[in-house]
Amino acid sequence: MKKWNQPREKKAAAFVMVLLLVLFLAYASLPFIQGFFGALILATFFFPFFQRLQQQNHFSAFHAALLVVAASILIILIPLAILGNFLYGEVIQLTTNPNALADYAEIVRAVSDFTGTPYRLDTDHIRETIQQQFVTSIPMLTDALINLALLFVLFYYFLVRSKDIHHVIFSVTPFSKKNTERLIVEFKKVTDATFVATGILALVMGVMLAAGFLFLGIPYAVLFGVLGFALSFLPILGAGLIWGGGIIYYYIIGDLGKVVGLVILGIAMTVVETVAKIFIQKKVGELHPLISFGGAFIGISFFGPLGIILGPFLFSFLLLFVKMFIEEYL
Repeated sequence: MKKWNQPREKKAAAFVMVLLLVLFLAYASLPFIQGFFGALILATFFFPFFQRLQQQNHFSAFHAALLVVAASILIILIPLAILGNFLYGEVIQLTTNPNALADYAEIVRAVSDFTGTPYRLDTDHIRETIQQQFVTSIPMLTDALINLALLFVLFYYFLVRSKDIHHVIFSVTPFSKKNTERLIVEFKKVTDATFVATGILALVMGVMLAAGFLFLGIPYAVLFGVLGFALSFLPILGAGLIWGGGIIYYYIIGDLGKVVGLVILGIAMTVVETVAKIFIQKKVGELHPLISFGGAFIGISFFGPLGIILGPFLFSFLLLFVKMFIEEYL
């Protein structure tokens, strides 16, 4: 049997082995890719604060990273815990209280009467479906918790080893030094546009929607506020789907007081959103609506709810990579 003594053959065999291992690890890591991208984005967003702690307050990299990660945990986990507790209570109420679906049945009945279509609503079937979805979502919750833990571990590592990561980026990026520096700058701009501009606007819209619904006495105000926050990441449609749908519903059932209140709320939200966009976009820039819209739908299919944020982010970088490739190699 012929031995592999040729350096070329050994090199090829080593390359194949490394490639297979990389592909296997990449495939095995797919369920946790959200944690990786989340950590990368958080590190980019919080890096100026990390640098400030080191330069102005003379913190070591270890202590500065710990402080930034601890602050981000409080900022992210406390709202998530409150929201999770609320949603859990809503699910329990829907599955245990026989009258919990009465509001939903009233909406269906009103729309049926207005349109003249037959009315049929099997509340028992709806309750069973909710219970099944709740049970099947438990493994997803476990994956989400693992991703969250991985996110903060990688977040800390990205901060502490930021200089080494910066060096690796320049080593492996297939572009010139000038374009690589531009890539890093654009990465920061896209992060700010996605999380500062879009994120702040979405949060403001969600809070305004929940507060307005509470003031008008509309049930499930907090839940609608959360939905409004998520929808606000989508251009054109946004939270208007919620208050616009409310206007249609209360007009159908003849509650003109709530119709007027929702119209005023919608106008106020539109004005605030327009003014805030002008101010924020001057500071941090914006994403093109097609990138936000297309990226969100593509991201949801791959990343789930987090894809509303990650989709536009990755879509922006795909276009940037294509542009840089054309400029440098074509």
